[in-house]
Amino acid sequence: MLNKFQKISYLGLIATLTLAPLNVMAQGFSDLDEYSPYFKSVSNFAALGILKGFEDKTFQPNQNVTRAEAVKILSLALDLEVNSERQNELTFTDVPKNQWFYEYVDIALSHDLIKGFPDNTFRPAEPIQV
Repeated sequence: MLNKFQKISYLGLIATLTLAPLNVMAQGFSDLDEYSPYFKSVSNFAALGILKGFEDKTFQPNQNVTRAEAVKILSLALDLEVNSERQNELTFTDVPKNQWFYEYVDIALSHDLIKGFPDNTFRPAEPIQV
């Protein structure tokens, strides 16, 4: 189980990746400028397979990060797997097993990194709120 400090540190990681005004040409991203102060960080995360960008080879730095994308970034950056000692099960009605983000939502939930909404949804397409 993660302690409060660890959770705050992970939120800081997400904030760094999502709140920075990325005017970004790195590691195959056609819209990532090497002169950006974030070029090295984005390139490093891409090299580690944490950030992959979009099918059109862009990073889309001005697009909001969704809740689904954020849990994937966290899960990969922290090299997490489903916590076998979990206290909760994934029951969100809007996270079907056949979606690309199911695994990452399950991992984050098993580590108490995320919470859903009172209507038993996760709302994966909504932008993250930090």
